[in-house]
Amino acid sequence: MELFEHQKEAVKHLVEKRRAYLGDTRGAGKTISALAAAREVGRPTLVVAPKAVLGMWQEAARSWAPEVPVYVVNYERLLREDPPPYEVLIFDEAHRLRNRKTKTWRRATELSRRAQYVWLLSGTPVVNNPTDLFAQFMVMDPRTFRGFWPLVYQWVHTYEDLWGIKFGGLKDPEGFRKWASQWMLRRTSFPGRPVKQRIRLPVGYDLKLYTDMFVDWVLNTPQGEVAAPSALARLTRLRQLLVSPALLGYPQLGEAVEAALDLAQDAKVVFFSPFAQVADILQRRIGNLVVIRGGLPAHQLRYRVEKANYENVPAFVTLGMAEGFSLWTYDAGVFLGFGWTPAAHEQAEDRIARPPRPQDCPAPMYYVVHPGTIDEHILDILDQKTTWDAVLGGLQKKFLSSYNERG
Repeated sequence: MELFEHQKEAVKHLVEKRRAYLGDTRGAGKTISALAAAREVGRPTLVVAPKAVLGMWQEAARSWAPEVPVYVVNYERLLREDPPPYEVLIFDEAHRLRNRKTKTWRRATELSRRAQYVWLLSGTPVVNNPTDLFAQFMVMDPRTFRGFWPLVYQWVHTYEDLWGIKFGGLKDPEGFRKWASQWMLRRTSFPGRPVKQRIRLPVGYDLKLYTDMFVDWVLNTPQGEVAAPSALARLTRLRQLLVSPALLGYPQLGEAVEAALDLAQDAKVVFFSPFAQVADILQRRIGNLVVIRGGLPAHQLRYRVEKANYENVPAFVTLGMAEGFSLWTYDAGVFLGFGWTPAAHEQAEDRIARPPRPQDCPAPMYYVVHPGTIDEHILDILDQKTTWDAVLGGLQKKFLSSYNERG
């Protein structure tokens, strides 16, 4: 088995830096690169990964590092027990370590101090803002990165409001990119990567229902009163209302779901939504639907992914839990509602746009948008966060800045 050139570069980066971050985009083969690096080092290796991908890591270790002792554990188990001796420590989906106030972050930092080599892997290193990277670097090398706030004040504009210190943009984006590249290797394109096409799909909505919730914070639905006791609850209700009034107890599906179902008539699609209940609405209309939601046991996840890929059936995936599996046989993705981070959308898109999907087979991603609504506010937030990630080598500076509009 032969590595691609970009993987050989990744192996060299990990081995020579010893404590390093591999931030290549999803589908670049980071798992294989890390195991090939572990094989080159030839020392006992501990891999910490999400539960859903433990089996994938174990199988890959048998193929790419058969002579190296590789122990694979999930993040939750890491808190409950001590692993066997190791010299190489690998954190997969390392963006999970972006919050330095969690028990998982503290445990990861403790284990990092014991290792000779520490490698962090993630296709989405910046989820919310650039400070995400600082917490992860502190895990990667606790001796070099001893404090969080000195890095914040060096690189990030800050301001205060009623709830404390908030983070703004980067003071010196180009300087930050050069500084981070001392430890991080990040490539967003590579040979064989399928092309993604983001397509904005504007649709209408029930103006009266939207206005009633926006102004009065309450709706009288056929199933009873739906109230929004706080600003955050009102925001959530407005988002649900735009995706489908049926989420709040109304009989109508709404134009967003109708548009999504129309697309599914001509293509094998994956529906993505931050609201898991959308799967129930779709299932009542189309019947046969593979549903992938959070909390599935590993064997159930594998079974549903196999069924989805090898049968001509649409699928639903909850936005935010699309890690560790491939839906490359699907024609397109359809997004019903936005999450709050570009990373959640990119992870979802890359379930479809990844090898072994042919490079000359573009993967269209349809984003259902309601002009003049809260959707525009969420897009502004996604634009800002995408701009931060672009500093590290992202493909674009706005989430939907370059798109084809279908009306």
